[in-house]
Amino acid sequence: MSFEESKPRRIKRAILAPKNYAKRSFMKRHPFVVPVVVFFVMISLSFTLFIFYGGQTIEDGDVKRVEVYVDGQSKTLPTRAKTVGELLKRLDINLSEEDIVEPGVNSPINSEDFHINVYRAKPVTIIDENGDKVSTKIAESSPVAIARKAGIKVYQEDKVEFADPNQAIHDGVIGDLIIIDRSIPVTINLYGNNVPTRTHAPTVGELLEEKNIKSLEGDNVFPAKETKITPGMVVFIVPAGKTIDIKEEVIEPPTETQYDATLDADTVKILDPGQPGKRVVVYELQMQDGKEVSRKEIQSIVSINPVKKVVVRGSKTAGFEGGFAAAMASLRSCEGGYTSINYSGGYYGAYQFNVGTWRTNAPAGYKDVRPDQAPPAVQDEAAANLYRARGWQPWPSCSRKLGLQDIYR
Repeated sequence: MSFEESKPRRIKRAILAPKNYAKRSFMKRHPFVVPVVVFFVMISLSFTLFIFYGGQTIEDGDVKRVEVYVDGQSKTLPTRAKTVGELLKRLDINLSEEDIVEPGVNSPINSEDFHINVYRAKPVTIIDENGDKVSTKIAESSPVAIARKAGIKVYQEDKVEFADPNQAIHDGVIGDLIIIDRSIPVTINLYGNNVPTRTHAPTVGELLEEKNIKSLEGDNVFPAKETKITPGMVVFIVPAGKTIDIKEEVIEPPTETQYDATLDADTVKILDPGQPGKRVVVYELQMQDGKEVSRKEIQSIVSINPVKKVVVRGSKTAGFEGGFAAAMASLRSCEGGYTSINYSGGYYGAYQFNVGTWRTNAPAGYKDVRPDQAPPAVQDEAAANLYRARGWQPWPSCSRKLGLQDIYR
């Protein structure tokens, strides 16, 4: 069959299957198209996986699903990062020293559906009711946590709240403003047991109701339930048959006696008369038929501290060369001068004290000073104290040599 005879058949087949014919015709003319396209698709997919997973081979067990919350937004992503810090670094999430990361940056990412929270530190100002003001940057979210993070002691009963934003603007505060309304410290003496607490209750009755303290029938409450709460108040609850008596009593001043070797032994001078103190004493009274049977002190508070009374007594008596001062002068001349040091024996000063004896007898403020470095008057006072306690026994050699008599104490 000639070419001309077969031509209509070829045209007929082309007309009957135009798509297949065109496809085969294109493939014949371009036999490398498919392999090239497949090659580029694989290269593109491999490059994408390389970039997405950090250029390392990924196994199914290495990939974890992690939800990251930061700057008010949350996003979920797969990662091969081993720790929280590593993932945050990859995500270019920079942290300041005050920021909080939960869990910590060293925590391992070791489970599916892992959650990471980043809380940014924000400027905040805290004002205590006493006027103290603290401005800082803190990541904590609750007012109490912020105050405690700022180093402010907060009690459970205190009211710690965010102020109205308008007040913060009015006060020129940048960021949040927190106000601390302090609770009042009180003590509840419940059947003889002190229970320190704090409250915002205005009266004694409301305090007991707030603390859910229910007294038994016949119990007495002091002061009365309508009494207003004041700082440091003590509220007493005593059982039936008992009552409370609160009295203010005088505290006699203690007496400090000083000795003066230049004054005769019978001479007494008052340098400072002192001042009595006062204390508030709480007595628990046992009552029977309306009469007091017994009382017991259950608490006392010093309202005014006493001021000590200072008395000077003369210590000069007839004796060795006229008195104690002369005896001490003779002792000094025998033992050594005020700056004398006996390194081999460990004795120092005019009266050759060792360190232990000096600390026992030296005046306050000089017990840790080496004797030879103390002022002469201090050394004299320490020696006089030692003499009054032990006589001349600490200086056996010189006292015998000088013939000192133990007649000055």
